[in-house]
Amino acid sequence: MPNASPFLWIALWPLMELAVLRGDLPDAIVHARAMLDEKQALQPEALTWELDVAMRAWDSGNATLARRHMDAALAVARQFGYL
Repeated sequence: MPNASPFLWIALWPLMELAVLRGDLPDAIVHARAMLDEKQALQPEALTWELDVAMRAWDSGNATLARRHMDAALAVARQFGYL
């Protein structure tokens, strides 16, 4: 993401939530990866952990575990007031 704002993550949370609600886990993973890009502002540790586990689960072919951690990340994001 060249020249991307370090605050793009603000727009990515609702997009990721919509992707999860649509059942489009591949799209949600794309948003999670963009959110954790090194050019983005750091997310709280609890969110980073959930997203990282979701991405690793997805990469290893475990969609069920990826969805579980995406759901957990969204719950934590709500607690932080991001959604």
